[in-house]
Amino acid sequence: MSDLQPSAALLRTRLVSRPVYERDRKFENGEGTRPVTQSFLRQAASIAADKVLKQTARRRPTTEEREKEVARRRAWGGGSNMPAHLRAKYTEAERAALSVIAEQCRRKGYCDLCIKEIAKIAGIGRTSVQNAIRKAGSKTMAHISVRERPQQGGVSLTNIIKIICRDWLGWIGRAIGFKRLSTSETGVKNSLSKYAETPKMAFERECIAAFRDPIKALPQVEKPSNQWGSVPRWAHGLGGAAHG
Repeated sequence: MSDLQPSAALLRTRLVSRPVYERDRKFENGEGTRPVTQSFLRQAASIAADKVLKQTARRRPTTEEREKEVARRRAWGGGSNMPAHLRAKYTEAERAALSVIAEQCRRKGYCDLCIKEIAKIAGIGRTSVQNAIRKAGSKTMAHISVRERPQQGGVSLTNIIKIICRDWLGWIGRAIGFKRLSTSETGVKNSLSKYAETPKMAFERECIAAFRDPIKALPQVEKPSNQWGSVPRWAHGLGGAAHG
């Protein structure tokens, strides 16, 4: 036992001066606790497994993985999915995240990727993606619109992100390219080179046809009609009676 004695002020407090109850003795002996149930064991095991998975997922990347992430971040951050005056308002990591979102909007008209997928493609962290979305969707910027999709009693669906900035939309529209434009109703492709080469191609086809079959290539002379000017074959045997 220790030689230290409680002071008079500590003895006057309720912590020491309170009476000792029978239930206190049961808790001291371990009799006051309930036995562990199976549901509690399953819940504890599930929580421990989640902690281990999170620690494994957040492990420190290797040097090679880090170099690949930096390369992806620089490639997306310096891409041409954003106009120059808009790129200047964001950091490199934020530009990478917004470039991935712009690429999805160019393909489908909207972006429904989760934050983890955007971060993995752009080679940045989740926090950078969240900061980019929050900054671009603010009232001061108003470059994108974010529609949340919560579900009652379940995990929320991924957000729907769309580009609402006119300059950005026009930039993406020009970046689509001439080949991606839809054809006309008649099915003729919108190609300028086709109309420029049509006379040449037609002349070449005629020359090739004349070389292969000269008779068919000659102009066809229209035959006279037998309705008025010609005499039927059965009239030749009657002599002049047919003309009388």
